[in-house]
Amino acid sequence: MSTDVVLLVPPSLSKTPGARSGPTRDGLHRYLAPERRALLDALRHELDSLSLVGAEKLFKASGALAKHARATNRALVEQKPPLMAAWARYSGVVWEHLDPGTLDDEALRKLLVPSAVYGVNLATDTIADHRLSFQATLRGLGNLAGFWRPAVTTAIARGARGRVVLDLLPGEHAGAIDHTCLGAEVELRRVRFLSPEGQKPIGHGAKAAKGKLARWLLEEGLEGAAAFAWDGWHATWQGPTLEVVASPFSKK
Repeated sequence: MSTDVVLLVPPSLSKTPGARSGPTRDGLHRYLAPERRALLDALRHELDSLSLVGAEKLFKASGALAKHARATNRALVEQKPPLMAAWARYSGVVWEHLDPGTLDDEALRKLLVPSAVYGVNLATDTIADHRLSFQATLRGLGNLAGFWRPAVTTAIARGARGRVVLDLLPGEHAGAIDHTCLGAEVELRRVRFLSPEGQKPIGHGAKAAKGKLARWLLEEGLEGAAAFAWDGWHATWQGPTLEVVASPFSKK
């Protein structure tokens, strides 16, 4: 029998604008409600006095992109934002290669996505267009990774109870999770993406491989992880860690 697995995958800065029809969903809200209210209150106070220069710093964006971030986050804190399922909202390289639009709800509910605004979502949850980093600091909350860590860790542990959790997160998003506490509640395994020389790769190629691996794991299960191969990338288990290594000839 295949091991039931949950994947921790990153969100993307690139997002599909607007809204889509359908029911509002929020599978983890009961674990995160107080922190979400505190985040929205702090973000509202920040936006009330935020200049364009301040917006560029807070949202790590410039020009029109910073203006867009300020406008979408304002709609968010006023609690009337256009909503869309997280799997459809995220449009970056990882999600493009994961191809979530061809997955059913059962598979999509196995994707957990950390978020500096929501804490963590199921991919089926409906979310607003937004832009905020776990590295950001808000008055009254401090660094958002530290602010979210206890609640996000609890939400993942409870939402994934009885299943193996496979962590595909980069450092920024992994920093919002207490891996020691999570590992005491569920079976936790990590994924490392490496260059042929054993260094941490960056760029489009590693993100694409991450999306392809996530899709593979949803279809083949944990037992098929070591058989993953795509564009020269291949996977092997090193103890509890899955190492995904690029070929010297892989696209960067």
